[in-house]
Amino acid sequence: MQDLINKLFLFVSGSYIVCYIGVGIPAVSAFTISLILSCLCTYFAERSISGACIILFCLLSVTLPHFTSYLPLFLYDTKYTDHKFLLPVVIPACIYALFGLSLTIACPFLFLLIIAFLLAGYAKKNQELVGELHQIRDRSTEAEIHLKERNQALIQKQNYEIHAATLSERNRIAREIHDNVGHLLTRSLLQTGALKVINQDPALTEPLDTLNDTLNTAMTSIRTSVHDLHDESIDLYHVLQEVVSEDKAFPIQLEYDVEHELPRDIKYAFISIVKEAINNIHKHSNGNSGKVTVREHPGFFLLQIRDNGTPCAKPSRSDGIGLSGIRDRVTSLGGTLRIDTKHGFQITITIVNDQPHSEDQLQKRGIR
Repeated sequence: MQDLINKLFLFVSGSYIVCYIGVGIPAVSAFTISLILSCLCTYFAERSISGACIILFCLLSVTLPHFTSYLPLFLYDTKYTDHKFLLPVVIPACIYALFGLSLTIACPFLFLLIIAFLLAGYAKKNQELVGELHQIRDRSTEAEIHLKERNQALIQKQNYEIHAATLSERNRIAREIHDNVGHLLTRSLLQTGALKVINQDPALTEPLDTLNDTLNTAMTSIRTSVHDLHDESIDLYHVLQEVVSEDKAFPIQLEYDVEHELPRDIKYAFISIVKEAINNIHKHSNGNSGKVTVREHPGFFLLQIRDNGTPCAKPSRSDGIGLSGIRDRVTSLGGTLRIDTKHGFQITITIVNDQPHSEDQLQKRGIR
């Protein structure tokens, strides 16, 4: 925008000089041709066409006096477009025109030449500063995006560590209850049973039975709480990671994409199925690598185990003990099991996901 304003100022100033020299067909021709050539210089600023336009105008200004009034405009274009190799052509044309003008016009013309040269340098410097500003802004935006990504990663890592610490604490509490309170209740039950055996007083029979029932109820409640705490403290990702990492025969990759906590029965089923499937791979596959995929979809959970072995020449018509156990587990959860032997051996299991999904979670997964 600043460049256009500068050129408009120089063009209007040159038009005043043309009007002073005389209005006629030569003046109109100089006005029109100068405007066209200057526009071409602006449009093709980075090409050789702009240099050709400047040379053409210099030749016209030497032969036709009315064109000399617009030489400051093309001096501006020469410096602004970085066609410095044309200065030896433009400057002599300006000097030639300056000596051909009367004193009353030569002074304003010289002033315009100086102004054009200074404005071109200022506009060029301003353009460079604007370019640097845009680069700084882009780098700042990029750094801000990277910083947000790192902060998000740190938040996710922190949340995961808090979750892992919570599960570990639950497991510790379950062990403490089992080892301390559970043992004390067991000892109390044994002591109560012994007292009932050696009791000779009929009046104490009913109180001892009541005490025994109370202790049994407490023991059952403690046992249930311990099992619940232990089950909730199981981190499916870590368990599966340990299962695949302990396999030294060949590498098994784990791909885990689950956003919510899986139900307890599904977690236990997946752990058992993965162990059994890896065991079958070792026994029957001739491949050298495998992959376990656990993924959560809005409507179902997916478990897939596959290896890169060659297809079976004669697939068995009936499942072995391992596959029968896997099929029974999937059936008990209301899921589906699909076995594919076209590309090695692949087991695909889907189990319905009954957990509700919020609008934000669906948008995050790209469902809506």
